[in-house]
Amino acid sequence: MGANYNVSDTLSVQANFYYRGATRKVVNGNTTDAQLCDDPMLLCFGDTTTPLIDTIGAQVPSSVLGGGVPGENDRSSINSQGLGGALQGIWTEPIFGHENHLVFGASLDHADVNFNTTNELGIIDPTTLVVTGVGTIIDQPNGAVAPVHLQTTNNYYGFYASDTFNVTPQLAVTLGGRYNLALITSVDKIGNALNGSNRFSRFNPSAGATYKITPNVTGYFNFAQANRAPTPGEIACSTPTRPCSLDIFVTPDPPALQQVVATTYETGLRGRLRAGADEAAGTIDWNVGLFRIDTTGEIFTVPSTIITTGFFQNVGNTRRQGIEAGIGYRDDNWQAGVNYSFIDAAFQSAFTLMSPNNPFADAASDIRVLPGDQLPGVPQNRPKVNADYAVTDKWKLGGNLIYTSSQFFFGDASNQNPKLPGYWVTELHSSYQLTENVELFAILQNLFNINYATFGIFGDVTKTPLPGVPHPSDPRFVTLAAPVSVFGGIRVRF
Repeated sequence: MGANYNVSDTLSVQANFYYRGATRKVVNGNTTDAQLCDDPMLLCFGDTTTPLIDTIGAQVPSSVLGGGVPGENDRSSINSQGLGGALQGIWTEPIFGHENHLVFGASLDHADVNFNTTNELGIIDPTTLVVTGVGTIIDQPNGAVAPVHLQTTNNYYGFYASDTFNVTPQLAVTLGGRYNLALITSVDKIGNALNGSNRFSRFNPSAGATYKITPNVTGYFNFAQANRAPTPGEIACSTPTRPCSLDIFVTPDPPALQQVVATTYETGLRGRLRAGADEAAGTIDWNVGLFRIDTTGEIFTVPSTIITTGFFQNVGNTRRQGIEAGIGYRDDNWQAGVNYSFIDAAFQSAFTLMSPNNPFADAASDIRVLPGDQLPGVPQNRPKVNADYAVTDKWKLGGNLIYTSSQFFFGDASNQNPKLPGYWVTELHSSYQLTENVELFAILQNLFNINYATFGIFGDVTKTPLPGVPHPSDPRFVTLAAPVSVFGGIRVRF
């Protein structure tokens, strides 16, 4: 919901307000670290000597499994209620005869979030792989796997101003800044282990300039800083000795994380020209730019030695730099373009990172990351070709061709293993405008039914607990993309 009020010809005030609510419930059937103890009448967790404990503090007997293969149902529910808004002013009064554009304002974002989680012992069906719960909730004394009921309150305040001043008709200079304040409070509804209060603040400056080299070509340079406070889940799960369920990320840990600060530099050229002398000729837009983003305190998700768990860790400095370029054509019937991005994403600090399933990890399950090692999960090359054609005023057809180059697996920040291979994929789409506000659409994805993986991570090859199923020898696990698929629907705009 928004509003705008013109105080005068050169001063206006804008305001907006929002409310959003969301509820998510997740049940994941997983393998588990529950296993028979040295005494086969009892169950242990993680090894054959550490007792598996339930919510009444008793060690769980192995009889609850009835001789079946142990598994685990990890349940979580998240209910969030958020509201916020911003109040902003725009002043365009010329200064000393030069055009000037000043924006200033403040924002507030508030959210209340309730987390509820349990980890239920279960039995894995060897045929369907479905995990059937036995009613026993795991509640380890160290808190690594335990029921959680947590309420968090997050308040984010922002105060900002930015002014663009036209030094000459060709040169415009922009200066600005923003002060961010984050207040994050956690209340443990079961005990007090998760109670905490955290405060993060920072002032982020920005500056830039644009210069019109010709009427159709503009050069630009921008500098900006930004910060991100750790989320409540990241704060609550930041110690290796108390890893968290990867879907939940809350166990009793101290607030060991720093906020993330990013400094961005970018420069380039952009322009527009007509494809012909005729007024009806199409237009060609193009751009080429260089960028660099230096980040301090980057937060990584790190896998733990306990299956399905992990923790968060600041990993020092990182740098993402590269090129973005594109050219596009548009007329009354056609809209087409080619875009390309190259990104070199590398660590700038040396540090030790836990990666228990990496073949090159040492005896302590650690790998050594050096400056210059590439960030996992970031492909260097991404070209994209797209075209759309208006068959009629209401009916449009189009398609995309996208290539993504190879990338390192998550867990291979030291770059010692083979990469996840690159892939290309084609998509076709069509839409028909029934009315001004109602549109039918259809999308055909993966036209040539290419078999490729979009995500790769290391896994524990010993966690295949099914009788007669051999353990895999390769610890690299991948997420396969969907095969050729078609779907459609209706879009309604109000």
